[in-house]
Amino acid sequence: MFMLSFITTLGMPASRFDSLLSQVALGKLQPGKMVNREIKLSEVEGIFQDMTNFATTGTFIVTDYS
Repeated sequence: MFMLSFITTLGMPASRFDSLLSQVALGKLQPGKMVNREIKLSEVEGIFQDMTNFATTGTFIVTDYS
C-alpha cells in the first residue's frame, strides 16, 4: 500500500492543499511536468551548491531518503 503525505511546501500554506489537490485530481494541474529530476537526499547539498553558481535549472524532488 502506498501512502502519500505532505509535510510542507514553500510558498503555499497547508490550508490550501485541498483546493490544489482537487485541481490535480481533475487533471487541470499536472505538477509532475515541473520535475526535472528525482534525487537522493544525499544529493541535496550538491544541488544547493550548484544553485549558488547558477548551474541548475528546473525542479528537483527528493524521492530517496536512504
